[in-house]
Amino acid sequence: EATQSSRKRRTADTLQNMRLATLRLDDLKLHGREGDLKLLKAKLGDIQNANGELIMVAGSSGCGKSALVSRGLRDPAKKRGIAFAAGKFDQNLAAPPYSAFSHALSDLAKHVIAKEDAGKVKSDIKKALGEDGMQLISRAMPGACELLFSLQNRAPRRSSVSGGGGGKEVANRMQYAIRELMKAICANAKKGVILFIDDLQWADAASLELLQSLLQDADIPS
Repeated sequence: EATQSSRKRRTADTLQNMRLATLRLDDLKLHGREGDLKLLKAKLGDIQNANGELIMVAGSSGCGKSALVSRGLRDPAKKRGIAFAAGKFDQNLAAPPYSAFSHALSDLAKHVIAKEDAGKVKSDIKKALGEDGMQLISRAMPGACELLFSLQNRAPRRSSVSGGGGGKEVANRMQYAIRELMKAICANAKKGVILFIDDLQWADAASLELLQSLLQDADIPS
C-alpha cells in the first residue's frame, strides 16, 4: 500500500513539471461534458500544427475518463486517419518497466505495418535506430517486436532491461532510441499520432522519465 501511494505521488510530482492541459471529471456520465469534448476535438484539429503535447484527463475511478477519450479523440482520430495507439499501466508492482509504452508501441506497429508506404517507414526507422537501437527497444519493450521483427532477418535477442540497475546511461540510451523511433514514425504519419496512456498513476519511474523526455524533444513532429 505504501509503495503504491509513493508511485502515485511520484507521478503527480513529475507531471507538475510537464506541459499539459487538465480535464477533471467528477460525474459518471458524459452528459454535460460538451466543453471537455470540444477541447479534445480542438486539440485533435490542431494536431498537425503543433509539436508533442500532453493532455491529462483526471478523475476518480469509473467517472467516464476512458469514454471521454474514446468520443473526443479515438473515434474522430480514426475517421480522420490519425494514428491512435493505446497502452495501460497495471497496479501490479511486478509489472515490467515501460509496460504501457510497450503496449502502445504494439498498437502503433499495426498502423505502421498496414500503411501503403510501410516499406519507406520501416526503412526510415531502421536508419534512425540502427541495429543497437532496435535491439535495445526490443529487449525492453516486447510490444515493439512486431514492428522491429519486420525490419530484421532475425529476432532480437531477449534480455532484461530496466530503467535503473544498468545505470543512467542505459536509461538515456533507451530514451534516445524511443525518441528517434517516434521521430521516424511521426514524420511519416502526415495526419498525426496520438498515444493514449491509461492509468498513469501506476507508472514506474523509468516510464515517467521517458514521457518527460518525449515531451521535451521539440524535434518530434505532432
